[in-house]
Amino acid sequence: MLLDVLIALVLVALIAGGLAMVSRRRRAGLELWKVDIRSITSGTVVEVVREGDRPQRIALLDPADEEFSMKLEDARAAALERAIALNSAREGLPG
Repeated sequence: MLLDVLIALVLVALIAGGLAMVSRRRRAGLELWKVDIRSITSGTVVEVVREGDRPQRIALLDPADEEFSMKLEDARAAALERAIALNSAREGLPG
């Protein structure tokens, strides 16, 4: 009797764990790529990010550069274009 209960509990735990893993993978697949601009010790980083994936660096900028604002806007626009392309490509995939 006790053995039956333990086996049932283990089976329930395995099923719950499997469902949680599938749910996490599905949510990660639904996440969209977005632009992230942040400051680090070596400058300002412009990246395209999505939860569950490695960030794609677009530019590392020096805030002391005279043309920093223009370069930042160019990098932001490039990152936005990349995010749109990645999100569009994902929508076209079967799944």
